[in-house]
Amino acid sequence: MSPPSTAVVYDQHGPPDTVTRVTKIPPVEMNENEVCVKMLAAPINPADINRIEG
Repeated sequence: MSPPSTAVVYDQHGPPDTVTRVTKIPPVEMNENEVCVKMLAAPINPADINRIEG
């Protein structure tokens, strides 16, 4: 099993500071030939902000 994860998600378009929320992602089954990589941080691409804003 993978460890539980945290993600920032959005359900509607608008200002990122009001439409995004942090949510927990449940663990998933992993196969023997898969690895789990822990990410400490990830950049936000300006194109992602444009998509959220609509």
